[in-house]
Amino acid sequence: MNKVKTYKSITKQITFPQKLMDRVESKAESLGYSLPAYVRYVLTKEIEKQSYPVLDGVVIDEEMVNSLKKGIKEHKEGKSKELKSVKDIEMFCRGILKDEN
Repeated sequence: MNKVKTYKSITKQITFPQKLMDRVESKAESLGYSLPAYVRYVLTKEIEKQSYPVLDGVVIDEEMVNSLKKGIKEHKEGKSKELKSVKDIEMFCRGILKDEN
């Protein structure tokens, strides 16, 4: 038999300044949400953004982790190139810029 998770709901009373309340209600209505549903949506999205660690302003998310793993694997396979001089670095960077255009 499958168990269904149930979550306890808690009601909190929040005071909003009138101008903020007007803007929040207007935004919720424009998106087709009730006020409580919109507040839950916004808070959930904010918490999701915060769920990944940040190092020096860079978000370490799954995409970043996968990219790092791929780079480590390619290095172990001998696919990385050692840049020994400023000229090597400049040529490498120019190649990346050329590939992006």
